[in-house]
Amino acid sequence: MENALLVVNGEKVIKDKICSWLNKDNYKLVLVGLFATSSDVKSVECDRACWLTLFSLQEEFTKKGYSVSIVTEKGSVFNLISVVQSLNVDVVLLPKSTFLSLAVDEFDDFLTQLPCSLILY
Repeated sequence: MENALLVVNGEKVIKDKICSWLNKDNYKLVLVGLFATSSDVKSVECDRACWLTLFSLQEEFTKKGYSVSIVTEKGSVFNLISVVQSLNVDVVLLPKSTFLSLAVDEFDDFLTQLPCSLILY
């Protein structure tokens, strides 16, 4: 069984599309909450929304027959690279907005360091 890492940032996740990409018999789904490092009010509210989304997605994907785990990480999208390596992830599903939040000169660095396939949703 392969590991798929679904990054959640509090935005809407297109569950049906993800299910069409990932066969439940072939993939274990790892939901990752990517949290801010600051503790200002806006960041805390965003983190709460992310937690709610994580647990909601876990329940929905479990009902659809997926094996689901939850992991959290603080910091930038670059912090995901160590998670990907330690969990032997085969594919990362990343929100477009998270990818586009990188600086222009960071796109290539991130893609070079990521040791697996990347799908933007």
